Amino acid sequence: MRFKIDKDIRILVVDDYPDLRRMMIRMLHRSGFGRVLEAGDGQTCMRIAESAWLDVVVLDISMPGVSGMEICPWLRKAGRNREARLIACTAYA
Repeated sequence: MRFKIDKDIRILVVDDYPDLRRMMIRMLHRSGFGRVLEAGDGQTCMRIAESAWLDVVVLDISMPGVSGMEICPWLRKAGRNREARLIACTAYA
C-alpha cells in the first residue's frame, strides 16, 4: 500500500547521541519530510516545544538530565503540543 507523505509535518528528533540524531534526520529527509527540528537533550526539547508547533516528537527515552520519560507527561500537559504524536526510542533491548 502506498501513502502520500505530508511534507508540512513538523517533526522534532530528540537524542543525546549526535550520530543517531543525524541518521534519523537524514532518513526522515530522504523519506520526504522537510520540516525536521533537532534537540540534543531534554531541556532543548522543552525549549523548542514551548515555541514551535510540532506534529511528531521522536524521543530518546534515556538521556542525561531531563529524560524522555519526564518529557512525555510534560508534553501532554503543555498546551501547544498536547496532540503531538510521541515516538519513543531507546538503545536498550
